[in-house]
Order: sequence, then structure tokens, then C-alpha cells
Amino acid sequence: EIAQCLVGSEMCIRDSPKWIQFVLEQIIFNAIKYTSQGCIQVIFENHHQIVIKDTGIGIAASDLPRLFDKGYTGLNGRLENNSSGLGLFMVKEILSELGHDIKVASVVGKGTKVTIDFKQTKTQSYETVRLNGEV
Repeated sequence: EIAQCLVGSEMCIRDSPKWIQFVLEQIIFNAIKYTSQGCIQVIFENHHQIVIKDTGIGIAASDLPRLFDKGYTGLNGRLENNSSGLGLFMVKEILSELGHDIKVASVVGKGTKVTIDFKQTKTQSYETVRLNGEV
């Protein structure tokens, strides 16, 4: 059984709701897909970061540098045979286009930590998306 919890305070992201939803769905879906037991946490930090941590199977260190490459599935994707190699590629492309950063740290057998930094790195038009259950 997997525990899911939200930790932290209200956070506002000034961006396209459609693309932010896509990004968060991809990351959270991957956490669920590769975590059969333990915990998945979504944590709001520093008023501009979302951290998604899981206690899943983890990602091999050799896969981390290519994680966002188009079509790259890594060892886990090949073993599970349910990965297209497009989800994380699209996540990185979308976040880059919106001016945000993503970082992944992982240890095999311990879990994965994905940090999305929504601090604007370029000027653009945007909407405000509230992440406390309100829009």
C-alpha cells in the first residue's frame, strides 16, 4: 500500500495550467508506477519549488544523465516494458520553454526525488495556478 500526502504551505505558480498539470501528472504517475510499497510525498518548498519524493525502486546512476533524452527508457523502463521514453522528455521540454528547472536525484532500492523549481528564469505571459485546491 502506498501513502500519499501533501506537506507544506500554499503555493502559487504563475504559468499555463494545462502544461503545469501535464508536468505534475507525468512525475507523480512515474512515482506511482515505480513505487509498489512505501510513500510518495508532494512537498512545497521555498514558495517556488515542488518536490516529489518516493520510496520506489529508484533510478540507476548510469540512467540519470540521459533521463530526459527523447526515447530513452532506462533500465526500469526496459524491465517493466511500459515506458515510451517520451514522458520525461516532454516534461523537460515544457519546463524549459516555460523557464523552469527540474532536477532528479535517485538511489536504486531507496527511491527518487524530483525537484521542480518554478522560479521564473525568463519573462513570459502567464496565469496564476493555486496549488491548495483552489484555482
